[in-house]
Amino acid sequence: DCTERSGHPMHIYKLTDRQQLSEGIQVYTLHFCSREFLRNMRTKVSESFSGRMDEAVYSIFKRPEYLDSKKKLHYETTGNANKIVVPTLSPFEAINMIAGKSVADKSRGVGYYFYETTSGYYFRSWQNMITSQGNFARPQRQDFYYQPLKMSDHSQSTDQTQVERGYESVEASQFVN
Repeated sequence: DCTERSGHPMHIYKLTDRQQLSEGIQVYTLHFCSREFLRNMRTKVSESFSGRMDEAVYSIFKRPEYLDSKKKLHYETTGNANKIVVPTLSPFEAINMIAGKSVADKSRGVGYYFYETTSGYYFRSWQNMITSQGNFARPQRQDFYYQPLKMSDHSQSTDQTQVERGYESVEASQFVN
């Protein structure tokens, strides 16, 4: 709802593709953005934050000197509490920097994302997003090991165990920057 009375109004920031079709008829494209987008372009965060990472995100999102958002922020608590220094970044850049350093509280996974939908903004872990209904009780299906393939004697393991262990071993890996 983008009405001024009941929702979150959008702001026109650009008018493009203006054409005069005939006498009294013009066609143009209006570009809209949210209040948070405009505040993100005009303000900078230059501050240090102590405590849980989700508290720092909430602070940047709600404080009047930063985003001052009236929209709802759905967030998942983080498991790490550090001191983080934000070096003169826009609020969205600062939140994304914090997301890159955040670790989930209820799972062993890493990686947080900050995004917006029609129902508000979200600060959620990657693992929370891929589980069904956001539950963390989803067990892993298989472990993989980066180690030399073990060659065991036939008295301790069966051929099937060796084959299964062969599928669990990583033969090579590469980090792409």
